Amino acid sequence: GTQQPVCVIPNVNIYSLYCDTQGAMWVAAFRKGMYKVESISDNQWTVKKDFVFSSNDIRCFVEDDEGSVWIGTFNGLNKIGQLYTILHNG
Repeated sequence: GTQQPVCVIPNVNIYSLYCDTQGAMWVAAFRKGMYKVESISDNQWTVKKDFVFSSNDIRCFVEDDEGSVWIGTFNGLNKIGQLYTILHNG
């Protein structure tokens, strides 16, 4: 039989989606922060949620030439480096 897809993100309103050059999906949940979803195999995913930003109201994402992802919020701009450390907050 075929496997049914599994929802890896809780029931939240999605405001914005972004797929980076490494294939990770960045998900902005309306007033609920952000999720980063990465594939670890064909049917397995890892979800990271524990980010601290200048606001929980994420608006947009963009990746720079160095592989860092910039996250725009209603209260500032945040930058996450390739090792998932927050490099700039506010």
